[in-house]
Amino acid sequence: MIRIKAHKDIDKRKWNEAVNRIEDQFNWFMHSDYLDALSNRWIAMVYGDYEAVFPLFSRFVFSKTFYQPFFTRAFSIVGSVDDEIQESMAYALSNLKAKGCISVEGNSFLKANALCQKLEVSLSSYSSNTKRNIKKAVANGVELSPISVNQFLEFYKAETKKKLKTYKPKHFKMLSEILKGELDKKRLILNSVNKNGEVLSVAAVLQNQDKALYLCAAINEEGKKMGASHFLVHMLIENNRSVWNELDFGGSNVEGVARFYKSFGATDFSYTQLHLGE
Repeated sequence: MIRIKAHKDIDKRKWNEAVNRIEDQFNWFMHSDYLDALSNRWIAMVYGDYEAVFPLFSRFVFSKTFYQPFFTRAFSIVGSVDDEIQESMAYALSNLKAKGCISVEGNSFLKANALCQKLEVSLSSYSSNTKRNIKKAVANGVELSPISVNQFLEFYKAETKKKLKTYKPKHFKMLSEILKGELDKKRLILNSVNKNGEVLSVAAVLQNQDKALYLCAAINEEGKKMGASHFLVHMLIENNRSVWNELDFGGSNVEGVARFYKSFGATDFSYTQLHLGE
């Protein structure tokens, strides 16, 4: 009943129908357009006639080493809530004759071992340090402004390349495709924090009805001194409080990053990282 389909054989219409079939299974990263922006080599694990689906990514054609792509946290087994189908798909994932690491969200048949941070926007409670940073930013006269995809990418690329050696040109191209696709779907918010025309911090946020995802962000050294990131997140929450019920920070097991998210009142949620071939 479970088949692995090559990219060229995936029925994108049926795939997206499965992805959108059950509202409670919503996952930011599962639509075929988003997956195509990540790679044109992703393959599909399909139960029956697209009754349930899950994507897999490998770096090379016919490779048996799978990975979790940049700009995703975890994928979900979607399309059905039937326990037998969910368990079958979870078992198939756990027993792939392959290597690598893949992440799965929202499946009770897999043991959770990683964390993300989400905020119930209406119940947000800032830490004392976050409040101080917001006041500092206001006192410094910073301003929030919308920016274009190109402006965002220019700043994000410049600051990220200084700090993360793992980012390569292909990753920035991938992000560009994601942002342009989300902009076309009218799901994208791009904001910057500025002072006297200088960009201090940027953030890309996706929104879908009452949910929002803090996709990625960057800050320069001057922005850190002025509390620009705290101000940016605060203004996003304030400007969208009447619309958003949840702000998903994307999550991190890195203590400092997780602490930043939690400083706005975010709570840990669990998902699974499957280490294959162990």
